[in-house]
Amino acid sequence: MNKHIDERLVSELRNFYRDDEGGKALFDWAAGRTNDAAETSLERLMQVTQITRSEAVELARALNEIGCGDFLVGRKGWKSRIRWTYSLRSLGQAAQGHTTELKEVDPEVTGDAVDQQQPLANETRGERPLTIIEAKRGLAAMFGVNPEAIDIVIRG
Repeated sequence: MNKHIDERLVSELRNFYRDDEGGKALFDWAAGRTNDAAETSLERLMQVTQITRSEAVELARALNEIGCGDFLVGRKGWKSRIRWTYSLRSLGQAAQGHTTELKEVDPEVTGDAVDQQQPLANETRGERPLTIIEAKRGLAAMFGVNPEAIDIVIRG
């Protein structure tokens, strides 16, 4: 790989990590993963970062622009997702400042498919109340609609 491109990307990653809360949450999660991933769905981005779908789209586009991966808009049954240009774990570690080396995505990566279905470590139902965003996501999944189509009104 071109070392000049890697150095530029690492610098941009660190700036993005410092300036963007969603990016920070994503890269913290990425750096701590056990399995690597070739792709990450927009839904998983939303879970990991606790942001709305429109914010996740903005995040995915920003990551695409920086050069972390390709943002692929879902079509014909495919989910919107990011196909990573570099190892997701190495992107996270570089963004945090732990390394300056970006590794290529292993073409044999299979852990990502299982990981997409696993609950996050902090997703244990019953221990804490749901946030509005979590409730909207759950209702949207149950009824097969976009979370942005759900309105929750609190009267009190």
